[in-house]
Amino acid sequence: MGGTATRSRIDVLLEDESGTARTAAAATFGVPFPEGSLFDPARIRLLDREGRRLPAQFMATAFWRDDSIKWCRCDVTLPVLAGAREQLVVEFGTEVPADAGDSQLHLSADADALTVVTGPLKAVLDKRRFRGLGTVWVDPTGTGRFDDTTLRFSADRAGVVLLDDKGTAFTSAGTPPRRLTVEMNGPSVAIVKVEGDYADASGHPTMSYIARLTFRAGSSRVDLAWTHVNTCTQTEFTDITSLALAGVVPAASNGDVFAPGAAAGAIEAIPSPVRLLQTDERTCTANGASAGGPSGRAPGVARMRNPAGGVALVLHEFWEHWPKALALEGDSLRIEWLPELPGPDFGRGLPHYLMVPFVEGKYRLKWGMSFTETVTLDFGGTLAPEELVAEARHPLVAVIPGEWYARTRALGPLAAPFGRQFKLWDDYVEKGFEAHMARKETFREYGFLNHGDWYGERGRNWGNNEYDFAHGLMLQFARTGRTKYFRLARAAARHQANVDIVHAYPDPFFVGANHQHSIGHTGTWTQTVQRATWSHRYDAHTDASNGHTWAAGMLDAWHLSGDPRTMDAALALGEHIAWAMSPAFDHLGSHERSAGWSLVAIMALYRATYDPLYLAAAARIAEVALREHKPDDGGAWPHLLPIDHAGGHRGARGNNLFLIGILVAGLADYHAETGDERVRKAVVDATRWIAASWDQAAAGWPYSAAPDGKPFYKAGTGLNMLVCPGVMAAATLTGEAQFADMVEAAVESTCRGGPQAIGKELAQKMVFAHGTLAGLQAWAATRRPDKGAGLLDGEGLDRYLLRTPTATGLRVRGPDEKVFHVRLSAPAAELRARRAPHGAKPKDWPTGTLAVVAEDGQVVATDEFSTDGEHVYSCALNGTPGETVYRVVIRDDMRGTWDLDGDGLQVVAETVEGFSIGGGGRARFHVFVPPGTTTFAVDLVGLHTGPYGAAAIAPDNRLAAFHESTNPGQARLPWASAEKDAETTQHPERGVLEISVEPGQAGKVWALVLWGAGDLACKLRGIPPFLATTPDDCFAPRAAGRAP
Repeated sequence: MGGTATRSRIDVLLEDESGTARTAAAATFGVPFPEGSLFDPARIRLLDREGRRLPAQFMATAFWRDDSIKWCRCDVTLPVLAGAREQLVVEFGTEVPADAGDSQLHLSADADALTVVTGPLKAVLDKRRFRGLGTVWVDPTGTGRFDDTTLRFSADRAGVVLLDDKGTAFTSAGTPPRRLTVEMNGPSVAIVKVEGDYADASGHPTMSYIARLTFRAGSSRVDLAWTHVNTCTQTEFTDITSLALAGVVPAASNGDVFAPGAAAGAIEAIPSPVRLLQTDERTCTANGASAGGPSGRAPGVARMRNPAGGVALVLHEFWEHWPKALALEGDSLRIEWLPELPGPDFGRGLPHYLMVPFVEGKYRLKWGMSFTETVTLDFGGTLAPEELVAEARHPLVAVIPGEWYARTRALGPLAAPFGRQFKLWDDYVEKGFEAHMARKETFREYGFLNHGDWYGERGRNWGNNEYDFAHGLMLQFARTGRTKYFRLARAAARHQANVDIVHAYPDPFFVGANHQHSIGHTGTWTQTVQRATWSHRYDAHTDASNGHTWAAGMLDAWHLSGDPRTMDAALALGEHIAWAMSPAFDHLGSHERSAGWSLVAIMALYRATYDPLYLAAAARIAEVALREHKPDDGGAWPHLLPIDHAGGHRGARGNNLFLIGILVAGLADYHAETGDERVRKAVVDATRWIAASWDQAAAGWPYSAAPDGKPFYKAGTGLNMLVCPGVMAAATLTGEAQFADMVEAAVESTCRGGPQAIGKELAQKMVFAHGTLAGLQAWAATRRPDKGAGLLDGEGLDRYLLRTPTATGLRVRGPDEKVFHVRLSAPAAELRARRAPHGAKPKDWPTGTLAVVAEDGQVVATDEFSTDGEHVYSCALNGTPGETVYRVVIRDDMRGTWDLDGDGLQVVAETVEGFSIGGGGRARFHVFVPPGTTTFAVDLVGLHTGPYGAAAIAPDNRLAAFHESTNPGQARLPWASAEKDAETTQHPERGVLEISVEPGQAGKVWALVLWGAGDLACKLRGIPPFLATTPDDCFAPRAAGRAP
């Protein structure tokens, strides 16, 4: 078959972001094609801006159902100037001539060895005693002279050496590898994959390795990706001393290892003999002494010189994957992937979550975990150290127009850029990403097991990239072309593939599963256990029904960057779902995402492979959901709700909105591929239940609701993006505008809520966003063309804030002594005070007190209550309407929030020092601005991680001032440890809303819109410090009597 494309073109931009000119920059990227357009990768070529063919190699990496090519991996090497933007073109189709040119790249094998010749380089890999790199010759003349005079490197006879905790050496050469395969063999690039075990002198194995060596035609460069896998399943943990590869550069006379320079981005040479050790992401030492400039972040570059030129290398992500070391002495070099640690106290000064793999000066690895390290070696010695740094730190990233990704649908539905459309979303992600990167520095989210993940889930767990962070970032990269998203996404996918996927376990049921957020990535996971431990026997929280399983980001990394490790791990997850999880899955339980996420994951794998076994696994999962579906009982899957999903309503029946949202998203994916009418009905029925609980004023959904849609919680926007995909699917299936309108409003309110810094929150917003935005784009194009490029373009902030609903309560949490004032609006009134438990603060007081104090200081009523639960108190008050004011003083230990109201009463809260409002969301409060006021201010503190802000609305209903920021770090609660401030002098969690009062606007009540991801502290300056919920409640009391 020839395909429908005759001669089509795809623009590709390669931009140098390193600031360093490169003589031979290697680029590897994925190119998508529309279904049916192309069947033969030989009919693809890469052209430069002048239309000249470049020596590129294309290999198909995924196919459509009709066996046409869906994705191709492109490999090309080209010179790039510093800061250059190389505009290339991929041309494909039946009229594109195949390249009949000869290649310098040749592979040959016999029983003992595999030989690779690239032209100038020859490498021999021993099949019986694999030594990592083997023996390498380089003949720069190109005459094929490979003898002692051109020998450039010989790996140590032992190969890669693993030293266990007792000092016994286990080596890659100790036993023959299990498999040596040529994974790719083309005219430009060849990849050799070697799999085996380390073995001691007697041949006894321990742990395993996977090596991938990449060779390029005409090049003396070799890339070695070394994956270390803990396959020891006799014990949960295995301790080792070091892991390293050594070798000899014949006749080497001197060498250098490079440390960070004094200027940003600069490097400085440290001559041999030297051992440079990166002890953490801030510190490197040379021969035991501090080395280099203030960053402490070594580039991982070394070079050795000999009469023929020498060898240079760069160890990728050197400081991000600490500890690492490079050592040179005489003619020997040593690459230390896990360097021997300085002593038994190593790591004692680190934050607890970074100490996990370091025990008494050894490395501790848990069964089934792995890590991958990559080293690039220039055996020709021609690449400058700065070029090697650029290749490792800023490899070229191909930017293909978002319109092409959208057209091919190879990444699924994607909203193509269209004017300012969705600018609100793009700005939201950009701000969140920058806040996340700042948070990554604060929390030091680096290390050989940690890089690519984020810390802080439930305050103690590594997130394991919950909500498929890699996938959300990859699609945002595809939409916008911002390469920084791609770089973090690739790191996230690699982390998941290596660390979070179970690669070995005594019970094969769990092999391939994705471990959820936990201590040390694979330990206990909940915040309720007293001792948070890395030790944890795998159970239902590890298999794919755990509601924390995703594959799309790893698949994206394979398709967009050609990373085989991520594809291996994704396929392992697919096999786990197909053969272990789905056959055993027989009920939804109380957390319907157990089916939802596993469906989303297996359908992503099905679309990547079209393997019918994956679709059969999806069918088994979907059938459980269909069997338990209750179309006549609200339309969702109602059941007795767990107490933490019932909002304090014991015995409540219903569903959690975001869990159903995820399930419906998975079912919608399945329906899109199968057209199963039963699934379509379930999607639409469930969406009608979701719509019944929609809160138009809040532009969001409650956490849980009854079968009739009655909410068990106040509606919020925090989980909107997990609910939206199913609602958008129902809009497309039914054509009902109400569903599309909900989605548009929900996306807007999410973005208006401010950027998210923690990985969990940002990923949660992104994971389904691109399908949702694509649905909105298609909806607007066919049904609302008037919206066009203005859809969610970021305009209309004032309109959005002006729609903010009035606060339903004051929800005062802090300080310990809370002060309210109540003024009578009738001769007799009844005061009602309500306490609601809030937060997870440690208990300080068993009981609290409430006192009602008259203006003369007399206490007229008191109450005592338990600080453990809800409490309601009421009392009668008498006095002169508009004159009599009482002060209500509540002493509580901030484990609850308080609201006061009453018939015939006005109520305000005094924003005393430490005043805070409990709970997130957005609401309109009111303040009085006295006559003559020209300016006033509101001091803000976002007490919990996430966005917060405030806006002032003048009496003429005009937005007068706006401030928004985010707390990217830990909770800033008064009782929390002060150590959180030690890392930085910057405090974005603190903000000030400054308001100028125009003539005619003083002496009136103003609205104050407040929002936050959690608790919000605020203090009024320049006006009376009293906050009310409604304009009618607002008043400024005279000085009240002292509290008892």
